[in-house]
Amino acid sequence: MSKRNAATLDLSLIEDAKEKNAVSSLTNQGWDIIHIEVKREHIRALTLIHRASLKARQPIKFPDKLGELSEIEELVIIAHLPFIPKHAFQNLSNLSKLSLSQTGLEEIEQGLFEPLSGLEVLSLNGNQFDHIPSGSFHTLTRLKELSLGENPIEHLQKNVFEGLEQLELLRLENGKRIRTVDSRAFEPLRKLKKLYLQGNQIQEIPKSCFSNLESLEVLNMRENRISNISAKSFEGLKHLKILYLANNRIRTIPEDTFIEIPNLEMLSLRLNKIEAFPKSLFEPVSNIIEMALAHNRLKEIPRELLDPLTRLEELSIHFNEISLIEEKAFEELNSLRVLFLRNNHLSDLPEKLFDSLTNLERLHLGGNHFTTIKPEWFKPLSKLERLDLEHNPLQKIPPAVFEYLPSLKLLELRGVPFSEDLGEMITELERKGIRIKYDKMFKE
Repeated sequence: MSKRNAATLDLSLIEDAKEKNAVSSLTNQGWDIIHIEVKREHIRALTLIHRASLKARQPIKFPDKLGELSEIEELVIIAHLPFIPKHAFQNLSNLSKLSLSQTGLEEIEQGLFEPLSGLEVLSLNGNQFDHIPSGSFHTLTRLKELSLGENPIEHLQKNVFEGLEQLELLRLENGKRIRTVDSRAFEPLRKLKKLYLQGNQIQEIPKSCFSNLESLEVLNMRENRISNISAKSFEGLKHLKILYLANNRIRTIPEDTFIEIPNLEMLSLRLNKIEAFPKSLFEPVSNIIEMALAHNRLKEIPRELLDPLTRLEELSIHFNEISLIEEKAFEELNSLRVLFLRNNHLSDLPEKLFDSLTNLERLHLGGNHFTTIKPEWFKPLSKLERLDLEHNPLQKIPPAVFEYLPSLKLLELRGVPFSEDLGEMITELERKGIRIKYDKMFKE
């Protein structure tokens, strides 16, 4: 591609009469062509414009004669355009990428995108429309990516995505307004792989809402107002790998909730109000690799709850109210590499709790109520590289702990009460090349 900007654009170089007329017209109407590319075989003359960015110098109406750039494939429009007329994109059937983000668009005219049969990427982020007419995209049969985020849309009705059988990515995030979703809104989207709905006000997931999304791999619904979920919420999502439900209002989860999503690899339920899980909850999702349960109200970790998660590598259960972890609760977690237990109510642990965690690399126990730690806890952790003991009222750390941790590189001790023995231990560990994070007063 050959690239030119507004400062170097010379109309005398444009040989194609239609394109020359169109570019001249755009300039006269108050538009700057701030970026332009032509196909390599047309470097000497600006004919067959491939990609262009148009920026208005002031609030302005949509440009006339844009359709005469009939060979253009990618177009970015930067302007304040509350209204775009229905005929705006006539003759642009070769257009494959169109960005109208942050233009202040207040309404999508019925039929606006009808001429754009070759469009593959459409971005409408950050505008002002609160409604999408049914059938607005029905001719965009090649569209693969659609971005509608940060718009004040309140409801997704049936047929709104009609015609988008090839769509793979749909963004509807951070509009802060979507409250309800018709159970058939996503029905046509059989090839959809990623769906972003975070940052809205959705209160419930309609039954079978996602049942046709057989190709979906990523579903993000964090930062909504969801209080209840069930197996019907995720019906049909047999290929789902990543599920974000963080920062909602979920209190309880029925034991069959995940039965429809056996290929799940990442689950986030952090920042909810969950007090306990059914013991068999995770049996259908044994492929989970990363799970975030932090910032809930969990009181204990029962023995059998985590047993199915033999592939789990990272577990976050910090900022809960856990005072009890049953013996052998981690018995099947042989693949675990990172464990966050920070900021709970723990004062003791079963002696052999970590016996199966032979691949653990990071252990976070900070912000609990430990007055001492036992060397036996750490005996299996020969691969541990980072140990967090911060903000515990530790009276003593037995030196024998570190005999079991030959791979230790970082020890975190900020907020731990100072003692002479602790100071000597820090000096010795630093001499061995272990990095220690501690309060400055330790060395004063």
